[in-house]
Amino acid sequence: MITREIKGLIGSPSPSHHPILAFFAGKLHGSIQPVLFEHQKNKDDDVQVYESLP
Repeated sequence: MITREIKGLIGSPSPSHHPILAFFAGKLHGSIQPVLFEHQKNKDDDVQVYESLP
């Protein structure tokens, strides 16, 4: 029987309890990463952007 219930896949602590808002780690390729690095890298402690994993 198929149900439309989703259990255990949604919900998390409130945003005020998350230590970071966003995280990205990756090499420069494509058109998005250079823009992401330019606008977000080392600018906000809540948005962590790395060229490789720390």
